[in-house]
Amino acid sequence: CGNFPEIIHRAGTVYLMYYVGGGNDSFFRTINIANDGTIGALISFWEFDTAATFTPGISNLLPIDGDIYAGVYYDDATDTTRVFTINVTAAGVITAAFVSTLIIENGRRTGHHYITPIVGGTKYAIVWADSEDYPSNRIMLATVDITNLGIITPAVYI
Repeated sequence: CGNFPEIIHRAGTVYLMYYVGGGNDSFFRTINIANDGTIGALISFWEFDTAATFTPGISNLLPIDGDIYAGVYYDDATDTTRVFTINVTAAGVITAAFVSTLIIENGRRTGHHYITPIVGGTKYAIVWADSEDYPSNRIMLATVDITNLGIITPAVYI
């Protein structure tokens, strides 16, 4: 079972998937999908959050450089929203540890996160909804720097 799935092309016939699964834990998986649409076996797997992420954790995964991908998710266990980077090789091997993480919101439930590059360089914009004020959610915006090695430096907020 699963919720809030996302799939992106990694390289060749390798695809990277994210979803919230049983117990509201969060997972990354890589699989092969042949050009004729045949779905192959699981390549790699990482359960990165075992403490009930629940919310639509990662709204998008973004390629940064080479094997580095970035995303944003809300962690129910720590009540924090985090920007993170992971390493996924072209062959689909997931390194089962974050390269870097940065808390951008603390103590407020958030959802519907989206990260996008800012034109030029290593700057990225992140937008999310602050769900604590539902139904009139505040829309939040921050920028971060993510190096080609996946290192995240502090955010600027508005």
